Amino acid sequence: MFLDHRQEQWPEWLGTAEFVYNNKKHTATQILPFEASYGLSLRIGFEGRRGKRFKVAEEFVQRMRQVQEEVKVVEHSRTYLNKQAKSCQQAQP
Repeated sequence: MFLDHRQEQWPEWLGTAEFVYNNKKHTATQILPFEASYGLSLRIGFEGRRGKRFKVAEEFVQRMRQVQEEVKVVEHSRTYLNKQAKSCQQAQP
């Protein structure tokens, strides 16, 4: 799960985060929280499609790339401005 540096996607990802958390084996008990609470195995009701491309996943990858590029620009600008500030400080008597 990824939230961009502005953290604007919480409403979109909260349901997914809850689902993943509730459907992952706990390290101590080695069972799902659902099994611990209800004593039943959880059946999700669908089989995942492996090996096929998903539009949402591809859009997510594109968004990740865009955010990474934005961060690179910000870091580059910060580095440049820091160098400029240092050279100005050194030039002052």
